[in-house]
Formats: sequence, C-alpha cells, structure tokens
Amino acid sequence: HTKMSEKKGVKIKVPSKDPKTKESQEPQWPENKPIQDEEEVVEGLSPEDTLLKEKLETAVRKLTEKKATQQRQQEALDVLELEIQSATASMTSVPKPLKFLRPFYDDLKSLYKKKNAV
Repeated sequence: HTKMSEKKGVKIKVPSKDPKTKESQEPQWPENKPIQDEEEVVEGLSPEDTLLKEKLETAVRKLTEKKATQQRQQEALDVLELEIQSATASMTSVPKPLKFLRPFYDDLKSLYKKKNAV
C-alpha cells in the first residue's frame, strides 16, 4: 500500500477548446434519412395500405361531420376500432392505422372531449 501512495501524477496537455470540425464530418448513420412529407409517404403505399388509409379517412370524415347522425358516428367509430384492433404489427413499430390517423389526432381528441362533456 505504501508504494501506491508514493506515485506522482503525470501532467498531460489538453486543449481548452474542441477542435473545429466541418459539418460534413458528422457521423452518418444508415437509418438517418430525410423526413418525408405526408404526401411523399402516400406515393410509396401499397394498394392495401392506400385502401386502409382511405377507409380510415372516410371514417374520420363521417365521425366529424356536423350533420352526422348518432348511428353514422357509431358506424365510423366501429370501423376505427376494428382497424386499430386488427392491425398486425410488431411491438417495435406503430400500427399502420395509427400512423394514418396521426393527422386527425387533434380532431378526434376534441370530438372525444366534446362527446364526454355532454
């Protein structure tokens, strides 16, 4: 134990500022892709996904119509519920119905609050 306590420290010069790097030297990870607009995503959809997206959008439109009857709204809710529940996706990814409903989230949330306030 006495030998360790007798050791002296070593001085190392360390620069006080980080060296300047060019922006192009930032690490490029394979999964770093530019974020696509919603319209660009639609172009790459399979026919099944396009059909699902249109079905969900129609249900939201029926649900949020001002003149929608209670029965029409219930049918639209049933469609949304069925599609979300039957979505088959791995636990690591967001189910497609939820991805397609993202632009309508605020509308659905305000409709929910309005219905529960009555």
